[in-house]
Amino acid sequence: MMMRSLPILIIATILFGCPAGAGEAVVANVVARVAHRELGPEWVPTALAIAKKESRLRCDASGRGKVLGIFQVVPIAAKHLGYDHKRIKEDCVYGIEAGIAHMVACLKSANGKMTARQMKACHVHGINGWRMRYGYVSSRNPSS
Repeated sequence: MMMRSLPILIIATILFGCPAGAGEAVVANVVARVAHRELGPEWVPTALAIAKKESRLRCDASGRGKVLGIFQVVPIAAKHLGYDHKRIKEDCVYGIEAGIAHMVACLKSANGKMTARQMKACHVHGINGWRMRYGYVSSRNPSS
């Protein structure tokens, strides 16, 4: 019975957002779909790994430094990406989109060429912070 109702739950989630207390499988499916759409299929495992590490796939997660949502987005990153930080915790799909948007920004900062490890570092340390920490210098901007 549970397996038959899962596709209906996924469709409802896509249309109406993740319900409060949504199950891990439903949230993981939405993360995978948004990552696939915005980043491509090769980044789906990395997006899922980041979401699991940051929040255990909990949409209502919050942490130190006012980080919120499934991807634990910091207020300044949300603002920079054009997202309402408070809404990230209230609307699970919106929070997923904000986290994936941050991953897109990380990828763009590396001219589209980075490893999964670098993506995780960029997510944790920020677009400029991961470069300093791991010695990455963009060919587009050598002084970065």
